Amino acid sequence: MSTILATTGVDQAAPFLDMVFQQEPNTPNFITVLLPRLGDPAGTPTGEFSIGEVAQGYEKITNMPKLPVQILTDNPGDQHWLGLVDGILVNNRRIQTESSVADLPNGQMVVMYDTGFTFPQVPESVSTAMYGSLHGAQFDSEAQLWVVPCSQELNITFVIGGMSYPIHPMDAIVELAGDNGAPLCVGAVSGNIYLTLLLT
Repeated sequence: MSTILATTGVDQAAPFLDMVFQQEPNTPNFITVLLPRLGDPAGTPTGEFSIGEVAQGYEKITNMPKLPVQILTDNPGDQHWLGLVDGILVNNRRIQTESSVADLPNGQMVVMYDTGFTFPQVPESVSTAMYGSLHGAQFDSEAQLWVVPCSQELNITFVIGGMSYPIHPMDAIVELAGDNGAPLCVGAVSGNIYLTLLLT
């Protein structure tokens, strides 16, 4: 439910996607988002957003498990796009995780899907399990990010619906420009307390 629609009561205030599916009811009811990866010599630095069809080359996604959205609030205006993650592997080893949400089965975690945020946010304990063992890594408590040597590489895999989804190493550690213009590499998954508070 859209907060704007609920406040105004005007049909024209419905979210864009709601209006698309209402106007074209035969359109398959899903969207896909393909985010670009800058600096990857093997890829194209363009993204893709589709409604009711899958980006070319990703057709197998329609055979993956379909997971329900997790409802954690009675207020629809506060509801986010939440799902369950079975576990996280770092360099093929499962890391210890805990969820602040009660009554989840089999040690699963609730995650919020957000395509508009640069650094995925996790509790600090999870980011420490990901980056803390890298040689020369240091946690910047002010920025809530791990600063790591640019020569390091890390393989992170999320297990969702029993399927493994590896993250490209270029998406696990990103290179930024430091204050003096020299490369500065940080762990792309940040240890931000905001997510812990959101899901409590």
